[in-house]
Amino acid sequence: MVDGPTAPQRGVSATIDYTLICNSQNYYLFRAGDNGNTYRSDLAIGSFPGTFNDRMTLVTHTTANLFAAVQGAGR
Repeated sequence: MVDGPTAPQRGVSATIDYTLICNSQNYYLFRAGDNGNTYRSDLAIGSFPGTFNDRMTLVTHTTANLFAAVQGAGR
């Protein structure tokens, strides 16, 4: 058992921003990594609670292109 945060694994980025959306069949988890890439994972609604499928890289950038947007309540 680990007490507290663990060190990042080689080749795995830390999540700096995420959004969860769904349709009538799936949940979709979109996340921005601290390596500049954007990823998507999915989970069938009937499998909830469960584990999201392996991530798919949607956009590849460098860390120079990173930014985080603030979402306001009710917007």
